[in-house]
Amino acid sequence: MSTRRWPYPDLRNGTTIHHLTDTHFGAQDFVNTWLEQTRLHLTRLRATNAGHVHTGDMIHNYFNTTAADDAAYVSWRTALKAAEPGKPYAEAVGNHDLGRYIDGAPVLRTTDQWEAAVGVPDKNSVTTMGAVKVITVGPDSWPWPDNSQSVLTAATLSWLDAQLTAAGSTPCWIAAHAPLREQYPAQTAGSVQQPEASLDAVLGAHDNVIGWLSGHLHSPVTDTTNVAAVTVAGKRLFTVNGPAAGGGRIASVPYAEHQFRSPNHSALVTYLGDAVDVRWLDHNRWQWANDSSGGHYRHTLLRS
Repeated sequence: MSTRRWPYPDLRNGTTIHHLTDTHFGAQDFVNTWLEQTRLHLTRLRATNAGHVHTGDMIHNYFNTTAADDAAYVSWRTALKAAEPGKPYAEAVGNHDLGRYIDGAPVLRTTDQWEAAVGVPDKNSVTTMGAVKVITVGPDSWPWPDNSQSVLTAATLSWLDAQLTAAGSTPCWIAAHAPLREQYPAQTAGSVQQPEASLDAVLGAHDNVIGWLSGHLHSPVTDTTNVAAVTVAGKRLFTVNGPAAGGGRIASVPYAEHQFRSPNHSALVTYLGDAVDVRWLDHNRWQWANDSSGGHYRHTLLRS
């Protein structure tokens, strides 16, 4: 008899959501082909999770026009949702969704313009996925290069505070493109969510906050900081910074070698109350991806 632990989440134990980030549609010719493999793999795994959350940089917005990249992403999302009727899907806006960074001449748009282009009702949203809620938040704009920070407005922070209150005892993940300072204390201000003090005050005021889901950093699954329990305003929260999918090359890989060396990963995140399980998916190979903890496909993290 085999004693190997069953790799799929047990849907009777906890709530599992699928966390996707940094797809970068249009980044290079092969990227959209990779992402079709991602969609087919996720459709095969549709019974493993209660919903999807995409934490930004849906498109690359670099070589091609914004409209072409938007159309590719929307077509992909439509096909994924059609294969999983009724499954919830939440989206948080990223910097590449709002700006094209090339030759020092960025092409910028507001979050309102992004919402209209890809059919997202609002950058701030509340989506029920099984026994948890996923609350997305985003900036009104993401200027570059003068101010490369993702800054949540006072109105968005007030809205978040109200939604957490309305959620009562329901556990809530907060999802945004940028990670929290507490997860990455050495990062520059432009790489973590702002405004730090005001945001921490809101998160610390609500006992139903599970933690923070993010992308942006393109960290490989072997980075030991990707999953962490951190203290925010006196409360312990889980933080999961997702690996880049499709077009999201890791920082250590030269752009010209991206097709041959970068991964195509996402995560299954299971909330268990006092712990989370994070499983890494390798979409190009249709298998589990190993993390840095001895070649394991699953990372279990306790709150304490």
